[in-house]
Amino acid sequence: MKRILLFLTLVALTASAWAATTFTVENLNFTVVNNPTSSAPGTCTVAGLSTAGKGATSLALSVPGLVTYNNQNYHVTGIESYALQNATNLTSVTLRYGIQTVGSYAFSGCSNITYVRIPSS
Repeated sequence: MKRILLFLTLVALTASAWAATTFTVENLNFTVVNNPTSSAPGTCTVAGLSTAGKGATSLALSVPGLVTYNNQNYHVTGIESYALQNATNLTSVTLRYGIQTVGSYAFSGCSNITYVRIPSS
């Protein structure tokens, strides 16, 4: 019995260590890549549309370069694969400076996008 309890405890601890921290700011969900330190902001990626973003009839999406959550700053460094797949309510997308990667199929099926703005550097 003690072995079973020990095993279940280890499984629970391991699963919680693997679980990514996510948060929502306005129309987007984000996944934390690196936590902020006392001297530097953390980093995060766009994981998908929030409930509010999914519920919008028409959405002009601006992906910020920096977001604040729980009084902590995070640089947004990318958009995850499949993050916005089939978001047919998206009409335009503006990426801010600092977005380094856009994952595979991130905008697949977003058939109503008519405008995309990407910074020059």
